[in-house]
Amino acid sequence: MSGDESRVSVVVLAALDLEARAFAPLAEDWTPMGRGERPHFVGTIGERRVAVLPMAGMGNVNAAIATREAVAVWNPELLLLAGIAGGFDTDDAQYGDVLVPEQVVGYEQGKIVDGETRARYQAFRASSKFLRTCHFLTSTKWFTDIPEAPPVKDESARPPDVRFGVVASGEKVIADKEWGENLRHVWPKAIGVEMEGIGFAQAAYDREVPFGVIKAISDFADRKKSDNWQPYAASVAATFVATVIRALGPPGDEPPPQPQVKDSPLSADAPLVIQGDWGDKKVALCRAMSDHEADDLVDFFLVPEYEARYFGNVRTICKDLWMWLERRRKLSELPFMLEYKLGRPDLAELIVDVCEPH
Repeated sequence: MSGDESRVSVVVLAALDLEARAFAPLAEDWTPMGRGERPHFVGTIGERRVAVLPMAGMGNVNAAIATREAVAVWNPELLLLAGIAGGFDTDDAQYGDVLVPEQVVGYEQGKIVDGETRARYQAFRASSKFLRTCHFLTSTKWFTDIPEAPPVKDESARPPDVRFGVVASGEKVIADKEWGENLRHVWPKAIGVEMEGIGFAQAAYDREVPFGVIKAISDFADRKKSDNWQPYAASVAATFVATVIRALGPPGDEPPPQPQVKDSPLSADAPLVIQGDWGDKKVALCRAMSDHEADDLVDFFLVPEYEARYFGNVRTICKDLWMWLERRRKLSELPFMLEYKLGRPDLAELIVDVCEPH
């Protein structure tokens, strides 16, 4: 990782390539970086170095994994999720309107009772400083800098508006107007729906990094859904993101301490991301443990499914479990599990000194 990359203070995540590419005309010295599974871009917006990190596809699991990697590599002052979303056809909404969720709500979880699904919503609130900045910018003409033209010229169309409220997030592509109306009965302030926000918000919350979501309406989540407005909506969202970053001014006088990162997936041919004060022991443990042994440990520790789903792939599950145990002050139990549950006293002896209670 170059010196310029290490000074990154804002990381923007994008699910689609077109969402990431929308930043190219908005940033100075826009440079492709990285190899392997996590190529990314670094540039300057306003007074800040910004990394734009494309995910490995759509969905909340991909968003959570990419968010964790971004924090491990850059430890940014702010995490942003940008791109396109489905809006709800209410209150004079139009294509290109910007959605800024004050809350991101996950709608997928639920309990089935007597054949009926009862939703159990998850909700995360965006950073207050981020939201204050967005509200302030609604009084400016930020939209005059949008590089992309709308696919249909309409003289009666107004400039994009900025809408605040609740954005629902799940694993489904929604093309059903009735579904949106039903959601709004539960969440009257719902302004849109997308597929990455809850995974992103959960991971940012877990890592205690301020975050915000900025997406623009590319369809209205109904049967008329198409891709025609996606490039324009992605450009609108990127423009508002850039406006927010410029309004934040310079980063703090002292950059946040960078976590210890070894073998990051942002580097070529790297097997896993490692951070923390005991990185060497983590690396040794995770490399010595087989994939199925790491997966078995998740079961032994009774990690709830809704948390385990945000663990990484087989290459990072050991590291994710380690951090999960640290947050819950259960790391001291790991040597016992390794020796008596997995039958690996060699691994228990390897890490016992760093897992003692402090």
